[in-house]
Amino acid sequence: MNVSVIEQARIQAICTADFATAEGFGSDVKLTRTQAIMQGADHCDFRYRRDAGESW
Repeated sequence: MNVSVIEQARIQAICTADFATAEGFGSDVKLTRTQAIMQGADHCDFRYRRDAGESW
């Protein structure tokens, strides 16, 4: 994928916010991601998971 420097900066800002967003859901919510567009992948494979035993 060919993207401009500006587009790369936008993608990085969005991807970086993923982990802060997960924290905002609560300490029992975890985010995992093994690849990201900003790292050269063709897509992001993020997964949100809620730890068992915690309640909202």
